[in-house]
Amino acid sequence: IVLENIHLMPAWTMELEKRLDEYAAEKSSNPDFRIFLSAEPSDHIPIGLLERSIKLTNEPPQGLKQNLKRAFASFEKDEFEFKDPKVKAILFGLCHFHSIIIERIKFGPKGWNKIYPFNTGDLMNSSTVLMNYMEQNSSSDKVPWKDLRYIFCEILFGGHISDDWDRLLCASYLEFFMRDELLDEMEFYPYNENFPEERFRSPPVLPYEQYFEYIDHEMRPETPVAYGLHPNAEIAVKTKQANELFRAILDLQPRSSSTAASDSAQSPQALVQLLIQQILNDKAKGIEGIHFNLDDLATAVVDDRSPFQNVFLQECDRMNIL
Repeated sequence: IVLENIHLMPAWTMELEKRLDEYAAEKSSNPDFRIFLSAEPSDHIPIGLLERSIKLTNEPPQGLKQNLKRAFASFEKDEFEFKDPKVKAILFGLCHFHSIIIERIKFGPKGWNKIYPFNTGDLMNSSTVLMNYMEQNSSSDKVPWKDLRYIFCEILFGGHISDDWDRLLCASYLEFFMRDELLDEMEFYPYNENFPEERFRSPPVLPYEQYFEYIDHEMRPETPVAYGLHPNAEIAVKTKQANELFRAILDLQPRSSSTAASDSAQSPQALVQLLIQQILNDKAKGIEGIHFNLDDLATAVVDDRSPFQNVFLQECDRMNIL
């Protein structure tokens, strides 16, 4: 039995757990009985159901290169080999665009104003639309770029986008990738004129397997320039990754320690409190014994006081209180 997307019915998962308990208690079920469940991450799936399951996860890879290879691997080899050379070039450009918008999420607000659930289904649906349009225009050598950009941006990928600025970003990417130069080994890194060493061009028409070799050999180590960003945009990404790493390390530390360790070591909060108290004591010693005679100071100041002299007398009064 295969039950998909059980996270959409959290109340029913409780009933499912009870049914499985009943089957296990009766011991009358077929020994070959298996049930397969699929779900997105959810807090409402019963713990008992998770504990008795063998869990498999499918997470997107990290990095632009790995995302590009995974996106391209979504197409069947046999079908891809028989496609028109124009279609092959456009499909590779779509895969690159798909991996760009997915991996751009790591830049936080610099990447997208909101987080969108882009997935492989968007890429596959786009390829289907592309094939339909190319078949309809088979008599013409022109590629209907304007129609393709509109469908990709406003309907397929753009169907997830709710922010106007994010939609403009998506449209700008497609305006850059979906054009005639894509068929002639165009540069894939936008706005890289000031960084000539950062380059990745669209490949020529190759056999299916050689596209993966091309990605491995031609794509340089990942850089923000690939997304049209300044190289300094990577600073925030690395800082966030370092913070998450150290936070995970701290979470893995034991919550309790032995009595001897607790006697010889203090918590960070206690150390900070001790340091603050030492600073207060040192400052108190520095001002101890200082007292301003306001009457003498007032008579020493001329009758026509300036604003600075008034502030001076007020500060002396406050110092006496301290």
